[in-house]
Order: sequence, then structure tokens, then C-alpha cells
Amino acid sequence: CRAGIRSCSRLEQRRSQTSFPDPRPRPRPLFHGQGHEPDDCPRMPSLPSTMIFRAELRLVAIDASVIGKIERYTRAPENMTEAGGILVGCYRGPHVEITECSEPLRRDRRSRLRFDRDDPGHQDLAKRRWKESGRVLTFVGEWHTHPESLPSPSSIDLNTWREVSRKNAAGSTVFLIRGYHAWWAGLASGRTLTRLSVIEPDAD
Repeated sequence: CRAGIRSCSRLEQRRSQTSFPDPRPRPRPLFHGQGHEPDDCPRMPSLPSTMIFRAELRLVAIDASVIGKIERYTRAPENMTEAGGILVGCYRGPHVEITECSEPLRRDRRSRLRFDRDDPGHQDLAKRRWKESGRVLTFVGEWHTHPESLPSPSSIDLNTWREVSRKNAAGSTVFLIRGYHAWWAGLASGRTLTRLSVIEPDAD
């Protein structure tokens, strides 16, 4: 690159980020249990049982059980409508470990091209894990599916994520979209959304 390695790196960083322009003050936490980043989060699981995403020096580790639950909604008959839920885990400095996710509940609204998380059971799950873990596990993000092979966030997604990120007093917020054949993942901090990339496992 003629501009130099350092300039190219800054250019790629800007391309992977989306700004959340919202000058309003931060309200009270969206979920019970948010407000600090615990230092005693359990040790991250080994790589074979985890899917790892990264953005610069920040990592997001997702347990295989969470991946399996989400991917079930990309197969028939569940893939006839969009699905979604929250992500539960803990913070390890700038990193996030996701250990559990909620799944669509009775009061949620599901259609071919939209999912609305209306059931209070999602928040109840975050509350229970917060209490049971001694204030370690908490809400760290949300997920939903898209009826397309290579998903990307819609304008509705971006507007919704802006509000969720603004209300998350605990730390960065993870957003996942699962398509038929690929993932879209982002990490929001304040008004900035950074796209995450998958760390591929070694071939051997």
C-alpha cells in the first residue's frame, strides 16, 4: 500500500465500523445485573468446543452448545420464520465469553422477515443466571436468523442494536445473525459497531 502499512490498517478499521449517532444520555440498564464487568469470570473453554470471533485485539468466544441451538433455527421446519433470543455470558476485560442463549418463546412475534423479542422470559433468564452465578453471568448481546445464505444487518437491525447497545451498562454488546450458510457478527461499544471476523481453526 503506497500510504504505508499503518495508514492501510486505519482505513480497514474504518471500513469495518458503523457509527451509532445518538447524543441522548444513557438510561438505566436494560437487563437486571448490568452495571459492572466481573473479574472472576470462569476460564474460557478450550478452542475445540468454542467458536471464536475477533475484532482487532478483542475476542468473542461462543460455546458450541450456543452455536448448535442457533443453527437449529436455520433448518426446516424452524427456518420458515425468523428466530432469535439473547446471549448470556461474561466479560473478561475487553473480551466476551458467551455460554448460553435463549430461544424463541411463546409471546415472541415471528414472521418470514422479522423477529420481535417480546416475551419476558428472555429477561428472566438473564436475571436467573446473574443471581445463580454470583453476579458473574449477565446479558451480553442478542442473536437472530435471516432467511438468506449470507446475512447482513438491515436498517431495522441497526436501529434496534443502537438502542440495545445504548442501554447496556455492563460493557460491549455482541450481535449475531445466522443465515443459511454463514454468520454475521458485530461488537458494539457505545456508538460504534465493529464487524467481527471468524478465527478459522488450524487445518491440522
